[in-house]
Amino acid sequence: MLGRNGVVNRYFGTDIDIYGFWGILISNVLYGLPHAYLVLSVALSGADARLYDAAKMLGAGGFKRFFSVTLPAARYGILSAVFLGFAINISEFGNPMVLGGDYNVLATEIYNQVAGQANFHLGAVIGVLLLLPVLVAVVAEKWISRRQITISAQATPYRPERSWRLDGPMLLFLGGIAIAIVAVMGVVVVASFTRLWPYNLSFSLQHYSLNVPGGYGALWVSLKMSLMAAAIGVVVVTLGALIVQKLSSRLRQVLYLMSVVPAAVPGMVLGLGYVLAFNNPSIPVYWLYGTVLLLSILTVYHYHAQAFLIATTGLKQIDHGLQEASQTLGAGVLHTTRRVTLPLISPAMANIGMFYFMHSMVTISALIFLVAPGTTPAAVSVLLLNDAGNWPQAAAFATVIMVTIVAVIALVRGLVWLGPRLWRGLKTE
Repeated sequence: MLGRNGVVNRYFGTDIDIYGFWGILISNVLYGLPHAYLVLSVALSGADARLYDAAKMLGAGGFKRFFSVTLPAARYGILSAVFLGFAINISEFGNPMVLGGDYNVLATEIYNQVAGQANFHLGAVIGVLLLLPVLVAVVAEKWISRRQITISAQATPYRPERSWRLDGPMLLFLGGIAIAIVAVMGVVVVASFTRLWPYNLSFSLQHYSLNVPGGYGALWVSLKMSLMAAAIGVVVVTLGALIVQKLSSRLRQVLYLMSVVPAAVPGMVLGLGYVLAFNNPSIPVYWLYGTVLLLSILTVYHYHAQAFLIATTGLKQIDHGLQEASQTLGAGVLHTTRRVTLPLISPAMANIGMFYFMHSMVTISALIFLVAPGTTPAAVSVLLLNDAGNWPQAAAFATVIMVTIVAVIALVRGLVWLGPRLWRGLKTE
């Protein structure tokens, strides 16, 4: 879109230089947007309509209700989203590698030291330095979130009123953001169907033949890995968040910190660590090395912090009175968790599953050191195609990955929508 020979410069006669600080910033904003949305959607879904009705009866206008009701109730989610964006940006590798130019960041410097100069010790030191900003962010987040508002047992779901005076401008604003996201992805799709972008724009399917070693087999590897990571991740993250919530204050803080630290560790460092840990025939779990299961486990750990924040955001909005009432009526901890807690955080669990699936399909940095014949994920294949100078086929394979993700998510959403209705129909019969 904005490269030296990109759409904007080529057809509008501009001289935009996207390489450097601003290119990294713009691409990271677009890349981090879905992560923040998943956290904020959970935080805003627990809004209590009674608070808005009371504020309206007391004469508060729309903006007053927003600043006095909406923002305080979503404070923890907003803070988690800010922390999440910070952690993702400071450890992001792909965008700075492509758009950084002469502007180096810590993540790319690790790659240059390890892959370029085989300086493993300095790469490890830089990886440790990335943990320090996260510690500061976690302390600040814990200090601000002490007064987090939770969902009351008598809460009424809030349904915003229609107001075109506000909805119209907001629609234009969000439409602009959506167009920017679609344009970035769309230009890749368009380029994959052209004979030679941007010189020969005639339609062609030649790039989808993927006549390279492995071909579309890498897509099935990614699908297997992503579905396994989603299943393992939902169980591990939800169970971990529930355990952390039940522990004493001091132990909870220690485990919370350990749970969010992976957000600041670059994928190359994690991948290198897994190579050193599992590529040893003397260890009992050596059989995992070179398997799709190991790729799934690495992906679960790589994105554990983001998923953990989604789970804790959902748990913090549950009124403890609901759990206490269940236990007072004689229900044990497991029964209360199954019948009260899990149903209330089921939207967060669904978001965690989608989060893991999508990121497992597109992650590169953490897996690039662990690929083996027959276990090369599709996203890594895109990188290898691009490095070989075969970027038109890389664009085609990237398009296939995006279409696959959308198709799987649509299928899952369709099953979620259709499942309860079929069950009610069977019960009626």
